Amino acid sequence: TVELYTPAISMDSPISLKELLLLSMMRNSEDELVKLLFPVYAAKSVIDFVTNEDKLATERNAVIATIAQYVKDHPRATEQELQTFCWKEIQIFADKINA
Repeated sequence: TVELYTPAISMDSPISLKELLLLSMMRNSEDELVKLLFPVYAAKSVIDFVTNEDKLATERNAVIATIAQYVKDHPRATEQELQTFCWKEIQIFADKINA
């Protein structure tokens, strides 16, 4: 067993779990640190993916609801007005997702 000084690392730390895993793998692929960090990294990756998917679905549904409400409130809107409103909402959606 290799004993290492390991400072407390949070998810916001400048040193990511991925970087620690890669550094450890470069040292020795049979290292205990690799065996410890890989499941943590894998779990975090899954959580990040699911969380992002939930955020994406929530934001997408909000945009659809906003556009549907606009169409309902403006039954005589021209095609150009609808297109302008939709593009504006899509840009807001993209900005939220990319933030």
